[in-house]
Amino acid sequence: MTRELNLFAHQKSIIDELRDLYREGRRRAIIALATGGGKTEVAIGIVLASRGKLKPGLKAYFIADRKTLIWQTVERAEAYGLRCGVIQAENTIRYQDEDLVVASVDSLRTRCPGGIPDDAGLIIFDEAHIVKAPHRAMLERLDNIPIYGLTATPLRTGLGKLYQGLVRGPTIRWLTDNGYLVPAKVYQAVAADLSGVGMGTSGGEIDYELTSLSTAMRTIVGDVVGNWIEHGEDRQTIAFCVDIAHSEQMAAQFRAAGITAEAVHYRLSDDEFAAAKQRYMTCETRILCCVMTLTTGFDAPITSCLINARPTMSEALYVQQGGRGVRTYPGKTDCLIFDHAGNTARFGLLIDFEVPDLDDGTLKERSKARRERDDAASPCPSCCVMMAAKTRICPACGFERERQDSVVELDGKLYYTGEPAEREQLSQAQLHAEMKRFYEEALVACTRRGSKPGQAFFLLNARFKKTPGVPTFTTRAGDVMVTCPYRFGDDVPHREPTAETLRFIERYYKHLRIRRAHARR
Repeated sequence: MTRELNLFAHQKSIIDELRDLYREGRRRAIIALATGGGKTEVAIGIVLASRGKLKPGLKAYFIADRKTLIWQTVERAEAYGLRCGVIQAENTIRYQDEDLVVASVDSLRTRCPGGIPDDAGLIIFDEAHIVKAPHRAMLERLDNIPIYGLTATPLRTGLGKLYQGLVRGPTIRWLTDNGYLVPAKVYQAVAADLSGVGMGTSGGEIDYELTSLSTAMRTIVGDVVGNWIEHGEDRQTIAFCVDIAHSEQMAAQFRAAGITAEAVHYRLSDDEFAAAKQRYMTCETRILCCVMTLTTGFDAPITSCLINARPTMSEALYVQQGGRGVRTYPGKTDCLIFDHAGNTARFGLLIDFEVPDLDDGTLKERSKARRERDDAASPCPSCCVMMAAKTRICPACGFERERQDSVVELDGKLYYTGEPAEREQLSQAQLHAEMKRFYEEALVACTRRGSKPGQAFFLLNARFKKTPGVPTFTTRAGDVMVTCPYRFGDDVPHREPTAETLRFIERYYKHLRIRRAHARR
């Protein structure tokens, strides 16, 4: 039975903005809308609005990157009365009177010269942050028809060179506050030591090298399983893993603990994947341990718990993963996220993500600006729920943490404690107090990362080695090191790390991994 498409106000506003851009001559635009905001309905609304307006013989195309997205789109579009043709390997079927062609980008590459369909009058790309050769060819050559890209994370380098406009939907916070998404409750969990993990590239972005990352993350699989058994409330759960070996090990350990779990990855056939999804949707399987397969386009609103065991330097991947758990569902009030990857501390809370301007090739400056923002997250000292650094009272347990100011008070005077280049020259007493504060915070941060306490000394050295007046000593190897403010055997108090300290530690380890990667080359 055909349904009538009733768009929400924010979805209608997006289509109105696209019309305005089209009138201005800007026919290529990104539609940025969070997972659960209704991107597919917006696409269907665009296709319905184009009925009777395309030139004779031209079709509307919806082009997806993954097979599962194709059949989800066909099912939704046909429910609203659209007759759909399909271009997808052996499943291809076309109709003379089709309203929409739903196509796999890889099938277009093999069936059409240059991957460009010759009967396209309107094109909509799904997951537009993924840019393959056919995407680029269509954007560069088809300048006389509208091309729109749907994505929750338009963060890819160079998107601003391919598209002429950006239409932002409401933020994750707005969608949550207005009931379109459920709130996420993020817990800082046991994390692996990533100090030995190198850097590589993934999808054109700098990210962790997967082989060494998998080895590091497999050391804490037992902690992941134990944490979920204790705190997961037996919820339907997706676990994000590094690679196939990691996913299969995690699924096996969950099963050994009596929890129904399956590993899902690209090696599964279509029938095997469909069967695994069906078991999950009917709660026969409790946990799916995935390798990228469920990161984008997997529509399972029954999911109310996520295990993040895949550290990443990609903010887009982080946001896409979080989006798998915040869709609304009957009886669902929130989504638990157990962060074993440190991604929340790295990028901030999911609810605080906001779509930036399209990158026109200046990714380095944009990334630097986002790293230095003041909405980083850190765990509540009482319940470990992640909270924005600027928030003092934990929204989960009500604990009020000590105010962490950017000044220290010594002898009745206040002194700024920002970056070394910004600080005034400090007296020895003032410098000693600041070094103690940083060392106490670094010890706590190292413990949470799963690093040895001795790492705090190397962080202290990196933090203060260029500070004028800092006490130093020379090692037998001739290296000049900062003198630790505490002696061996001292009872060092633990202090909750500030957002500034956490940002410095993250930058330090990233720089270390990049240096090691260059050294191996």
